[in-house]
Amino acid sequence: MYVKKLAVNKKNFVHHITDLNISFNSNDGGIDREILLKNNHEGIIQTTKGEPLLFCDATFKDNIQAMRKGAAVIIPKDIGFIIAECGLTKDSIILESGSGGGGATAHLAALCKHVYSYDINKNHLKTVQENLERLELDNVTLEECNIIDATPKEQVDLALIDLPEPTIAIPKIKEVVKQGGFIVFYTPQISQAQEVIGQLDEDFRVMRTIELIQRDWVVEEKKLRPSHQMLGHTAFLTIARIFRKE
Repeated sequence: MYVKKLAVNKKNFVHHITDLNISFNSNDGGIDREILLKNNHEGIIQTTKGEPLLFCDATFKDNIQAMRKGAAVIIPKDIGFIIAECGLTKDSIILESGSGGGGATAHLAALCKHVYSYDINKNHLKTVQENLERLELDNVTLEECNIIDATPKEQVDLALIDLPEPTIAIPKIKEVVKQGGFIVFYTPQISQAQEVIGQLDEDFRVMRTIELIQRDWVVEEKKLRPSHQMLGHTAFLTIARIFRKE
């Protein structure tokens, strides 16, 4: 992956190591390349300033945080809910319309068998491709096209729709989502969710529309209270399943 190792100082500040063949330099001091290679970038190594740094392997999460920024992404609080609510597994096939910055694309590709991702913005797709390469994910088919023209090679277990006009995806969804499969409409406005639900016919069962609010807490020896800042509205998630009668 792009971030290969972490160097953590005594204040638990994390440095990302992307190249294992060069010396390390930071405000905590430097470490010569030969010393790093001798220690396999593992364990506690002293810098030229006498500061101890703990070296360890980077994780997928570290690499997600280091993704190149582009368009807005679906964030973890929403992605986690989608994965659990739709029962996604290593065998799941996903269709995503609206690749954006690739946040959902990457998380889903790391878990599922294959992701078909479509976007009409060439720059968005370029950023997503670069991020997927950094994450060493090769089970994603990216295509520059509208959802109306999307042609996944197989039926899918989930269609994730993140579009300004989500209702245009409904006819394609009826073609490509497996019987009993899931659809998630990711809409910033509640009126969009209302419009989607109004256009779903008897072949769809609407499970719920939900908004997820994330509030951290301050937990210290003499402090125990909600954080003054919170991660509030990102979007409304409308979840439906398809049960075709014909």
